[in-house]
Amino acid sequence: MNVDAANCGSKLNQCSKCKEIGIIVEEYSNGMSRYEVVCEKCYFSTRWCLTKKEAIEIWNTRAPIMSESEMEVLDEH
Repeated sequence: MNVDAANCGSKLNQCSKCKEIGIIVEEYSNGMSRYEVVCEKCYFSTRWCLTKKEAIEIWNTRAPIMSESEMEVLDEH
């Protein structure tokens, strides 16, 4: 089930890998819910979390993934 981040009082940042939109996914099993944020384009995701807030926080605080050319610039210095 997709869950709207606005209902959590939070905004999702763009995917740190491809800059597209992430969605919150809720899975319900054995009387418990768990949540993850998944990119709709590249399927990059957080780990499963016990709360929506935790999943959003992990998603929003990821460091951007550097491109190959950005990595080469780092190697030169």
